[in-house]
Amino acid sequence: MIHTDAGYYTIATPPAGGTAPVFEHLWYLKDHLGNNRVLTDAGGSMVGWKDYDPFGEEIAISVTNQSGLTIFGDYDSPYRYGGKEWNATTLTYDFEARYLSPSFHRFTTMDPLCEKYYHISPYAYCAGNPVNLVDPSGKDSYLIIWRTDDGEVGHAAFAVENYKQEKYKDKNGKEKTRYVPDGTVTIYDLWPQESVGINNFRDDVPANYHKRLLSLHDAIETDFTGNENRKPEGVIQFKTSYEVDSIAKENLSTIAKQNSNYNALFNNCSDFAKIGVNSISKEKVSGQELLLIWRATTPNALFREAASLNNASIVKDPGKNVNKRFLPGIIKGL
Repeated sequence: MIHTDAGYYTIATPPAGGTAPVFEHLWYLKDHLGNNRVLTDAGGSMVGWKDYDPFGEEIAISVTNQSGLTIFGDYDSPYRYGGKEWNATTLTYDFEARYLSPSFHRFTTMDPLCEKYYHISPYAYCAGNPVNLVDPSGKDSYLIIWRTDDGEVGHAAFAVENYKQEKYKDKNGKEKTRYVPDGTVTIYDLWPQESVGINNFRDDVPANYHKRLLSLHDAIETDFTGNENRKPEGVIQFKTSYEVDSIAKENLSTIAKQNSNYNALFNNCSDFAKIGVNSISKEKVSGQELLLIWRATTPNALFREAASLNNASIVKDPGKNVNKRFLPGIIKGL
């Protein structure tokens, strides 16, 4: 068996009279959570499938195929629930950061980041919500907002976990290296260098692109900007990986180095944070709403849309006022 990103090659039955091995490629079809559910041949015909309960335990659901035969999923690929490798000896899935036991509906070891989430069991998979969430590798990125409400314009920032190298031994005793979170985040946000208001909101003004190194606690529980005079109201956690987080950092750093001017309509703090959001998800968000005759990205709209992504979960709920549109929000008392 030779594995590929989309399936695997396996030895097929040689044609009549043939003696040399013949390889065929079998293809995975995934569901919305990335589970390998159906296996097809090169012609698109189904050759097998798997069905799972929400936590990855395989269940037998009989299906009648076009020939009228009732068959069950029995293909041999080890990559199954979540696209992760099944270990038939330990009866667990290798989720990179930890091993998941589908029978017990939990990881077999504690979350290395459990001190950040006291309200969630350190052994919980997807915060106990596997129908809507995935945990690719136990790593995180965050969208942080100050809500537009009660006369406050609001603000948006994007935080990415930082990593350190760690040595470990695989199941065969071979020493390997992996990246694990080091307990800090790098926060990216954008500000204008001068005041922006009703008279110049359509103008380009010099920009300040900030890059801050903080603990996660300080990132979500303090006003690290020094300008908002209150803690962030909304925080979304995105389950990611070291590789995905590296892409987000590179994309945000590239934009910051370009040092494009701040523009309240076309290049504001929410536009900058949106680059981070769209770097860590296969789905893309716009986060925009209509402001008079213009469309612009706003903190509230970005939060609402980003919260619906498959790898997102709300860590700090900004409340129902996050549903306010920008213009009513900046008018105090509405």
